[in-house]
Amino acid sequence: RRSSSSVPCRSACAQMQVPPHDPYTGGYDEMRRAVSDEKLLSDAKLIAKQRSRRNFNIRTKQALSTLMRVALPTLFATVLGFLYFDNLSLYIRSTLDVGTIR
Repeated sequence: RRSSSSVPCRSACAQMQVPPHDPYTGGYDEMRRAVSDEKLLSDAKLIAKQRSRRNFNIRTKQALSTLMRVALPTLFATVLGFLYFDNLSLYIRSTLDVGTIR
């Protein structure tokens, strides 16, 4: 008989498989398996939380870089365009007669 602790299981699915009941252990394997399953579940929750945090950080960096590449130049061009065309309209008004514009 091979002990379950001698060969560590790498995947959650393989560790969750329950072998037939062994009458010689008196339920000790089932208790150890239940504790192992709880630890596996808590580890899975921790991994999911870390993955969620990492994804949030990645999405935040992507959003900020997109804003810096798109929104900032757009805002800059809008301000410069407004200032340029405002000065252009003032120039046109100053060179033309009042009756010509109306």
